[in-house]
Amino acid sequence: MTENGNPRVGADGRTYAEVIAARDKLHDDEQKIGSSFDTHLLTLASGALAISIGFVEKIAKDAEWTILLFSSWAAFSGCILTNVLAILISQESIRCTRCDRTRCGCARLGAS
Repeated sequence: MTENGNPRVGADGRTYAEVIAARDKLHDDEQKIGSSFDTHLLTLASGALAISIGFVEKIAKDAEWTILLFSSWAAFSGCILTNVLAILISQESIRCTRCDRTRCGCARLGAS
């Protein structure tokens, strides 16, 4: 027990409130890292796509490189699309968690 009567629950002697606060901080840090990763991935894919389109006449002079160029454009476009969809789905999931699930349209996401 602590001086204010809260029991120690952590293996390291922390109180329940301290354990919950540490867990919440880890959750927040995880979300920040995920958001940062998505932002960097979207920036890199968009920049690489823009640069390769900008220099297409210098890159694809030979026909043998054209298929690789189109393949890379498809991959970059897929990365951008997937990243944007992940961000939108994440935002919708947060909205559904935050409010009444039936009112927010969460039934269409498969939430119960």
